[in-house]
Amino acid sequence: MTNDLSTPSGVVTMILAVLQTITPIGAVLLLCTAVAVLEALFWASAKATSSPNQPFEAGTSVDHYYSRFRRAICSSVILSVYAGYAALWLSRWPVSPSFSWLHEAYGSATWGMMATIVVLLLASFGLKDLVAAVWLAKRWLGLEARGVVWHITDGGDAFRIQWRRQNGEYLFDRTVRGDRMVQQWNSIRERRTKLAGNTVGVALAFAVWLAVPGLAEHLSPVLGSGVAGFLSNERTVKAVFLFAVIPLTVGAIAALFDELVYQTGAQFVTGAKVVDPHIHPAGLGDVKAQNAHGEADYLTAEEAVKRMGGGEGTK
Repeated sequence: MTNDLSTPSGVVTMILAVLQTITPIGAVLLLCTAVAVLEALFWASAKATSSPNQPFEAGTSVDHYYSRFRRAICSSVILSVYAGYAALWLSRWPVSPSFSWLHEAYGSATWGMMATIVVLLLASFGLKDLVAAVWLAKRWLGLEARGVVWHITDGGDAFRIQWRRQNGEYLFDRTVRGDRMVQQWNSIRERRTKLAGNTVGVALAFAVWLAVPGLAEHLSPVLGSGVAGFLSNERTVKAVFLFAVIPLTVGAIAALFDELVYQTGAQFVTGAKVVDPHIHPAGLGDVKAQNAHGEADYLTAEEAVKRMGGGEGTK
């Protein structure tokens, strides 16, 4: 029997069937894969159409869009996984005889209503963060596709332009190259320290989730029946999985993603690699070529000394 997707109950039944088949984590991974493909298309389109002379806005900081995208996608993944498991838990209860869409948790319509509201809130907040992540990633990848635009001073110093208007006006970041180098190295240390810490945290969370219940039963004489019973309780094991394994794993994956993005040379991220435009100083050949068009005045060393002393040099 096929579900009628034109009704809310049919849609819910289909979603629950998918969650039961591939688990909420699998469903979220598929969703993230679809988002990644969509963002790749956005990047390719921006790469094909972008121009350094186009107006743009990079935000209040270099990593304005990337940092917000990272937070939004992590929040969306965690909330969506929670919503999926909460929906599966609720669907195991019998359906209310009065309301075909309501599962009565603990045999109570009130509990069923409260649990349904929690599921809807988790799903709606997860969807909101996902939409925000897609938009923020589109803005970030658009900046990466266009590349950094530079303001070059008369002294040859290069500063990153933060935004450019349609009329040509622009604002540049006054952070000098030395400070950007310091930011890069500090970011490398912080990022890799966080990645190592998250990896250790994930390993410990998995160990607690998988091994501690069995160990607690064997060590019951030492720990006491109360402590051993709590550690090996099914609800405790599920709580460790939901509130330790899942968020720590998402954090570790996000830290690894940060490192991979940095290695690609992305410029609109925290502590980006310092890659300034290579400015070639004008040589004798360049100046002579300009003189041929009447655009420059090349002086010998002797003529320069005369002019500095107030004398008149000859061309």
